[in-house]
Amino acid sequence: ENDEELKGSQAKVVQLGEASPIEFPTWDVASSQTEKSDQKVVKEHIPIGPVFTVTLRRSGTEKFGFVNASRKDGKPVLVVTKILPGGQLAKYNISGAAPVRRGAEVMSVNGVSEKVQLMREELRKSAEVKLEIQNVEVRPSQESLATLSNGSPMNSPILGVV
Repeated sequence: ENDEELKGSQAKVVQLGEASPIEFPTWDVASSQTEKSDQKVVKEHIPIGPVFTVTLRRSGTEKFGFVNASRKDGKPVLVVTKILPGGQLAKYNISGAAPVRRGAEVMSVNGVSEKVQLMREELRKSAEVKLEIQNVEVRPSQESLATLSNGSPMNSPILGVV
């Protein structure tokens, strides 16, 4: 690829040994654009199972072991974007209890809800947290699928295979 092709890319390529952090494109969980179309794809968040409570404990500088993001549509929840191996949430998941899936929505942290910033503050300052969690599946709405043009990758019944 030449430099002209790389100018529009959102990701930054970092050579091995370089100290700079790697930048990744952001993902809008509420909507996205298809690569071959300017049509907006509205995504639905479909609950999977009941809301359940997860209690996590940590000591010292230990982390709870998950990465979270806020939803772009403004819904006041934290979305679990990654579960870190060896972290408290990963340990909880292998304990045999109802597992927290990638994409799950944290609806409250220690009873704090409705404000993402305050939920994150609870995660930062607390050694023990009680999380109210809803596993969800995110997929294009039926209306979005119906309006996409033929040939779009979104017409496939299998989406987001990684």
